[in-house]
Amino acid sequence: MTETAPGSGIWTYTITGLTPGLYQQFKITPGDWSTTKPSANSWYNADASGQVTITFNTNTLSDGWLPAQFRVGVSTEPGAWSLVGNYMSEIGGADWNNADPTQTMTLLGSGVYAITQTLPAGSWQLKPTHTGTWDAIGLDGRSIDAWNAVLNLASASEVTVYVNALNGTVGIGDVDLSFLNKPFNPFRKMALWWVQAP
Repeated sequence: MTETAPGSGIWTYTITGLTPGLYQQFKITPGDWSTTKPSANSWYNADASGQVTITFNTNTLSDGWLPAQFRVGVSTEPGAWSLVGNYMSEIGGADWNNADPTQTMTLLGSGVYAITQTLPAGSWQLKPTHTGTWDAIGLDGRSIDAWNAVLNLASASEVTVYVNALNGTVGIGDVDLSFLNKPFNPFRKMALWWVQAP
């Protein structure tokens, strides 16, 4: 991969000559297997011209999106995202159904999708997935079985979950959507916490 500018902490690599729409898995490494990002395989779909650009951002960002560091982005996104989790039976569905049409996320633009749900009090695991697959974006970023988030709710709460399919990030509540001309308050305190599910 090539750093976009000396010291930028952002690295890119473009793959060409692929079959249009081709699905492949990959990892980012320092040149050996001592560490990989993410820990499970990442994934992409080639665009209509048979190419994809992979971006690896090593900077730590404070924009409300997770992961805050080591973000794996791609230049293409597959479309059709759904929110899945163990909360689904509480709202009339089947838990972890990655093709439930009631959990389809809405495209806001620039690869960002969102869904708002009212969840009852409790501890709920969830993550956005490419609809009908387990290709997901979770707390570890873009991964074939991304880490679940856990929401601990003391009372029934309206929750908005976002996924940025291009940047490989997930967010809840007040995240930076300024690139969509939507306001962002980085000082707003949320009563919700994201943690890695075991």
